[in-house]
Amino acid sequence: MIGPENEFDRRSFVARGAAAALAAAGVASAQEPAPPKPATTPPVRQDPGVRPGARGSLQREEDPRTALTEAVCVLLPTAGSAATGFVRFSRSERRQFTVRGELSGLPPGQKLALQVNEFGDLRAPNASATGGPYSPAATEGDADGAAGRPCDLAVVASDADGKALFELVLETITVNARRNPVLGRSIVVMRQGDASGTKLAQGVIGVANPAWKPS
Repeated sequence: MIGPENEFDRRSFVARGAAAALAAAGVASAQEPAPPKPATTPPVRQDPGVRPGARGSLQREEDPRTALTEAVCVLLPTAGSAATGFVRFSRSERRQFTVRGELSGLPPGQKLALQVNEFGDLRAPNASATGGPYSPAATEGDADGAAGRPCDLAVVASDADGKALFELVLETITVNARRNPVLGRSIVVMRQGDASGTKLAQGVIGVANPAWKPS
């Protein structure tokens, strides 16, 4: 038979045990590490002139914020030549390019071809560093590439004074947009049908100053 004193001791022991258990649980809960926060990836900022292409590549679009509308190529003579001039590209509202050129110092009375080459490298005096014809459409297997290659710029005829002027409209090129960009490449002038490949002038296609006017 349990007396009053023993009953009080038993209740006190149970209370102390419960308090100890609660305290231990509180300590364990305080020491338990917080769950890790989910990792966040900062947003990627893209050039407004590009969009994702095949296999994650980026392809430049004809975006009015990034597409240039004016370009110019100043032609310098190769070794042994006196040919100089310039070629200017201007984009119309229909996204066609008007190409105007003025050449001098040419062999008189001859047909000459102007061609866009792969590289804007003028270190070779004979224009050999400019590489071969710029023909991305043909390279990519475009069936119509040979009919209107971007490298075929113009064929002009020099007059008796060795000068030539020309103007034409092209739809096969752009300055720096997605389709056949020519910015940073070169233009070479050569005799049409010259099997030896002799080049008379070379120049790099660069960004034109739209505000510049001849004095």
